[in-house]
Amino acid sequence: PYFLFSLGGGLLQPRLINSVRGLAINQHSGWSPEYKGSNTSHQALYHRDLVRVGNTVHLLASGADSGAILRRSSVKVHEGDSLDDVFMAAIALGTELLFELLSEALEVDSLPVFHQPHMGKTCLAQDLTSHRLKCIEQDLDNGWLQNAIAEEQNW
Repeated sequence: PYFLFSLGGGLLQPRLINSVRGLAINQHSGWSPEYKGSNTSHQALYHRDLVRVGNTVHLLASGADSGAILRRSSVKVHEGDSLDDVFMAAIALGTELLFELLSEALEVDSLPVFHQPHMGKTCLAQDLTSHRLKCIEQDLDNGWLQNAIAEEQNW
């Protein structure tokens, strides 16, 4: 194949990634390199890191969300958004970033890539415990998101 696109999910074998003649790209609903792996929108909210609730479109690599970054952007979070709303906004943003990237790739000979530093945390599914989910829900119920959005708009 000339293109291989993935939307999150498990790690792909290097043999599959290397079989692609063109671009092997993943759309990650998280902010790499700080939040790689699973449930990263939730983890960013747990750490009250609203700036890093986003999406990263990157070249596929054998490590979790570790390939060179092609596009990355923060999600526009709205007052009253649920955890599911935030996650779906990250997916929608990533789809837009991917279409933008594909349009550019068809018009130019090369794309700028940004190699990721060896830092950040790879979040595992089991890291999102019921306690963490409860903390996030309490933050949302207590108006943390509303206050964080208001602070962001003051810039």
